[in-house]
Amino acid sequence: MINSAYSYYLAEYVNNASSGGRYGTQKKGDIKDVYSDMLKSNRFSPLYKINEKTGAQEYAIDLKEKSTALVDIASSLSANNDTELSGFGKKQAMSSNQNAAIARYNGNESESADDQYELHIDSLAKPQENISRMLPSDSSVLEKGSYAFDLNISGYSYEFQFNVSGNDTNKTTFEKLSRLFNRSNVGIKATILEQGGNIGIRFTSESTGLVDKQINGVDADLLFTIRHNTDSDSNVVKALGLDNVTQKPANAEFTVNGVSASSETNDIIIDKKFEVTLTSDTPGDNETIIGFKPDVEAVLDNIHDLVNNFNSMFDLADDKSTLKGENAGSDNFETSRLQREFRGIANLYRDKLGDSGLSIDENGRISVDDEAVIKSADNGKLKDTIKSMESFKNAILKKANSISIDPMKYVDKKLIAYPNPINSFTKPYVSSIYSGMMYNGAV
Repeated sequence: MINSAYSYYLAEYVNNASSGGRYGTQKKGDIKDVYSDMLKSNRFSPLYKINEKTGAQEYAIDLKEKSTALVDIASSLSANNDTELSGFGKKQAMSSNQNAAIARYNGNESESADDQYELHIDSLAKPQENISRMLPSDSSVLEKGSYAFDLNISGYSYEFQFNVSGNDTNKTTFEKLSRLFNRSNVGIKATILEQGGNIGIRFTSESTGLVDKQINGVDADLLFTIRHNTDSDSNVVKALGLDNVTQKPANAEFTVNGVSASSETNDIIIDKKFEVTLTSDTPGDNETIIGFKPDVEAVLDNIHDLVNNFNSMFDLADDKSTLKGENAGSDNFETSRLQREFRGIANLYRDKLGDSGLSIDENGRISVDDEAVIKSADNGKLKDTIKSMESFKNAILKKANSISIDPMKYVDKKLIAYPNPINSFTKPYVSSIYSGMMYNGAV
């Protein structure tokens, strides 16, 4: 039963860019604390069965991931309570030109908010590209037989082999090569190119920048080479033009406060404070200013992050409630309980949130009135807004922690037996399989 759950987790969350995020950093003792909480929860967990055909396994994993994300952001906003604006005043990076550079602050909260850096981007880091010959789609330059060629990349050599049948055309051959490269995970992406009645293939390195030295036969100004396999009778590389380099890799070239620098990638760090992703060059004398957002903008961003993650729990419940057929409604997922509990938290703080520019609809979802928050800052009441958000955030953190430890509480299940209340003992059980599964952001 657990195999399908693991498969779902791997497909949906492992290596997902959204997993973890900027709030997903963990302290050294976090895993130990999670483990201890799970043991405590399992000790008093009853024996039960779930219907594996209902999708309850996937729902438990979704719940764990969503609640963990909510824990991460709420915990992050619990920092710096000794400061005037508490955790909601966490510094936020600002880029004056989001089309050229995206900035994230990763420094100390005690840093001066007046620090600014002038960034001029001369050129972006580029990958290497090879584009084959463009050949007629319906004919074939290769005869029936077996072919091989060598790829050198990142200090490794790979031999690629494929067969051509009597029915293959240049189109089917290039499609075979595309699948061969993309399934091999060697650091090169292959895409098919079509132009009129002709077809070709483009190879693009996942890496960018120059290595400045020759590695395993690859020239210093290249990231990979495709060469004829000496054991092969036919030179398929020459026949298809696989070694045709159309774009050499290049480093990103930029200046920070007038000082020239370069990077093999488009992700750079400025003064050990700002993580900056370069997205476009800035022609002429145009410069991008990297610095900090004003306090009210930083507070607004943090409030939006917390509210969006809070509302995502309703989104998850709604998704499950609208399933059809065998997976229909809350009979399988107890979505009504999830919605009821989060709606209860929102309603408990309705008046305080309303005074702070946040409104709650009849379903419990929260929306933020940016102008009302800005007005409170202009009136000198921003600290009052933060004070109202603190107690709300603490309630969210407590509930999200509870869900992430045992999401199976929100899955409909058949109760088999309660544990012995007198001689209870710690035991691994079903909740651990799901709530503890990989805790991907923490390891």
